[in-house]
Amino acid sequence: MARITDCAKYAPMHSKKMSSTGKRLFTIVAGMGLLVGACAQPFEAGEESAIDDAIASTKQGVTMDEDGVPLNESTSTKAVTEPESASLLATGRAASAAVTERGQPDIIIDNHHHEIGAEISFTGNWPKASAATEHFGNEGRFAEAGGEVDTYRFTPNFAGPGDYRVMVWNNCHSPRDTNVPHTIVYDGGTTTIEVDQDCNTGSHGEWLELGTFPFAAGDSGYLEISDAGLTAGSYIGVDGARFLREGVIVVDNGDPGTSSNGDWNEAIGATEHFGTVSVYATARKGVTDSYRFTPEITKAGEYEVSVWNSCFSPRDTEVPHTIVYEGGQSTVTVDQDCETGTHGEWYVLGTFSFAAETDGYVEISTQGLAAHAVVGADAVRFVPISSCQVVEDFEGPWPNPNWGFRGSGGVGTKDSLAHDGSFSLRDMGWYYNGNVTVGNPGDTLSWWVYATGGRAYLAFDSNGSGARSFILARNTRDIRFQNNANWGFQQLNRSSHTFREQWYYVEIEFLGGGEVLGRLFDEDGETLLNSVTQVFNDTNLVGGIAIRSFLGNRVDTVQVCN
Repeated sequence: MARITDCAKYAPMHSKKMSSTGKRLFTIVAGMGLLVGACAQPFEAGEESAIDDAIASTKQGVTMDEDGVPLNESTSTKAVTEPESASLLATGRAASAAVTERGQPDIIIDNHHHEIGAEISFTGNWPKASAATEHFGNEGRFAEAGGEVDTYRFTPNFAGPGDYRVMVWNNCHSPRDTNVPHTIVYDGGTTTIEVDQDCNTGSHGEWLELGTFPFAAGDSGYLEISDAGLTAGSYIGVDGARFLREGVIVVDNGDPGTSSNGDWNEAIGATEHFGTVSVYATARKGVTDSYRFTPEITKAGEYEVSVWNSCFSPRDTEVPHTIVYEGGQSTVTVDQDCETGTHGEWYVLGTFSFAAETDGYVEISTQGLAAHAVVGADAVRFVPISSCQVVEDFEGPWPNPNWGFRGSGGVGTKDSLAHDGSFSLRDMGWYYNGNVTVGNPGDTLSWWVYATGGRAYLAFDSNGSGARSFILARNTRDIRFQNNANWGFQQLNRSSHTFREQWYYVEIEFLGGGEVLGRLFDEDGETLLNSVTQVFNDTNLVGGIAIRSFLGNRVDTVQVCN
């Protein structure tokens, strides 16, 4: 029986398709006497004999399951097909040990953009809510139910994909309806949540969290408030919407986590607040007034720390901001005067390391300032910064001492078709690396795969005797999770996908509680094409990593972000 050794040339089309029985699929090419994909590379248990049986049929385009039985296509799942692309080589993100920023930390859309049209769209009549109070910004708007449905949509434009906490701000007015529909359209679904908007019984003058949802890059997702289904004559309002990236911490003045010493008063004459109000203090001789913002850090790591200053003049131009972090403290002076300094924006103080469950903080004070100098305090933001390292770039000798061979294939072949640098790797059996660990909530594990055929396994929670993996499976037209105990395989969740011969960015994100999200990105490294989630019974997934590839798939640049 003939065997194909040039897997890169004869590999089958990659597709994540499986039969309804969960069996793997293979395609026969007529007239060749060969099964495309029948390389000398070892396969998962059961595949080799299935290939031998299937070769005998040599029927043009017949798709076989793993037992060599022709598949009735009507039983297969529907595949997600990618749009045509003129380029087969990646032109996007280059791998690096630097921070990978996948989306804005905090997007706030206020209804004062109503006339501008950017990020705001509506149907029906939405006059200003002149009698309402507790606005976000300077105004809110309202509509009266009856007749055609009134809708008001907030549409963020995400620079990259990610999970975002969606919040809404309601100003205060009564009567308003107590069951106002708020519809969130996100990547993969739609959810409608009813909100009590009445000022006497519901949410007002605060950010009300609606939930956390995944969003793709671009402007396909949105939050829409409407009077659909409400009784004619009832009222609804709109004011602001917020999309806060998961893991970002914002502490506003007056929030839990704030404390003060001295005399701090509401800055009534100030504008451009974060939220509804800010506070101020006037320096006094021999006395230091201080205002402290203490975040609730649940994950240790590096955080970019920024401060929001409201607008008022005169304020001091050298206001001390002290950051207490793990292992030290730093003081940064900030120009708070509205004419010359920062206001109405996030001003970055620097990047600092914070331990979990500790008392790190930012403190604004009048220390060292002349008597009668005025300082303000409004809000502080802590944005987690991923610390990323390239675990393997395949530029040096292979195999190398960091990786231990675990079988199910050969050593692998270095290839000049590389995404980064000069070399990639293809057709290698299981290799385990215990020198790096990944799996804490918020961690990511990623690599680049050039999808020629077969599968590419990126594995985690590995102890050298097995792993769990996220797989780009072109031979069965899907992305999927597996349990690879003892380097075997147990099929888990999957999502169908029809692949092109090009580079893909493959990423695993650990969400906590045993939940893992696998994502497939296009060759630009930013456009999300598909994703699948798996929840494992074992909530502790911290461990080493492992890799495997067969039937010509090139892999490059393995990266871990903790």
